Amino acid sequence: MSRREATESGGSSQSGPDLPRAALDRLPDAVVICDAAGLVRFANVAARELFGPEATEDAELFEALHICPRLGELVRQASQSGTPQSCCETPESDRGRRRLLARAVPLSVPGCCLLTARPVAHGAHEDRDLWQAEKMAALGRLAASVAHEVRNPLGAVDIQLQLLAEEARTLDGPIATSLLTRVDRARAEMRRLDGIVNNFLRFSRPPAVRLEPTDPVALVQRMVELVEPEARSRHIQFHFPQPPHLPHVLADENVLSQALLNVVINAFQAVGRDNDDSRVELLCSWDDGRQRVLIEVLDNGCGIPEEDLERVLEYYYTTKDSGTGLGLSIAEGILQQHGGSLHLTSRVGLGTSVTLALPACHWSPSNPPRHDPA
Repeated sequence: MSRREATESGGSSQSGPDLPRAALDRLPDAVVICDAAGLVRFANVAARELFGPEATEDAELFEALHICPRLGELVRQASQSGTPQSCCETPESDRGRRRLLARAVPLSVPGCCLLTARPVAHGAHEDRDLWQAEKMAALGRLAASVAHEVRNPLGAVDIQLQLLAEEARTLDGPIATSLLTRVDRARAEMRRLDGIVNNFLRFSRPPAVRLEPTDPVALVQRMVELVEPEARSRHIQFHFPQPPHLPHVLADENVLSQALLNVVINAFQAVGRDNDDSRVELLCSWDDGRQRVLIEVLDNGCGIPEEDLERVLEYYYTTKDSGTGLGLSIAEGILQQHGGSLHLTSRVGLGTSVTLALPACHWSPSNPPRHDPA
């Protein structure tokens, strides 16, 4: 889209965020980006349709969101606290319009914030979306508080264990060997607890993303090289058929890789260990209808019962004895930060499929983004 076309359609000019507008305009959710001064710097097509023509570049945020002032407060809270905020509101002067599920996420630029909003779906999903939004806001604050309180004593205990191990090495005999073994086991559990705390912090403060054109096939290939040794050690048949050329996506490679890693490790755990028939497959494909890149992780594990399928993406829900219930939840949050989505299907006894969908930005080294001169 040229600068003239964006201006005539109500969009912002190139003075806004340096993001390919075509990719954001294809999103079904409303997207609004504002700066530290409380001015709108970008609003996609869905935002202008939802909030009206006032949602345009350089508009005052509360004026742009006049049909739902609570969303302006949501953005302000997210900017001031530095943590994502969610809510569900019914717009003023609503005429049959459904409630809006909104999320405000602070950006890496101080004071800047991204707001997404969409009508809440009908039926059972409506209750889930509402409950998830409320739970996310409340548990996010709780998780941050608990994680900080737990992290300091964990560090102190680990230091004492290290000192105890050093003293034990000065001793001789079976008592010293037994003591070192027990200390090593205790430190292993400390590392596991530290990982749980880090997951809590990651949930309460999702990392800021720096979106850049990224080759999804290269990203997945690097992930395959990372996890192949783990698959071999578990005797898992891990397949990654060479995909066709795919358009680039807007992504923070490090953050998106974390989401994909969470999904793949979850698949490894689902198929078990030392099972000759354990299989995990990683597929990349193109959704031409919705202009999306799809990354699918399939396993032949035990599958998920239908009554549990709605809950597996809920925060802290897990069926594993040692699980935190945050792996897939964090992955879903990362996909949402990238303007994408995470979909899960499963059949008991046959396995599970998790699909990461990302909007394409149609960028390549031979076809870089074109900026029209001012």
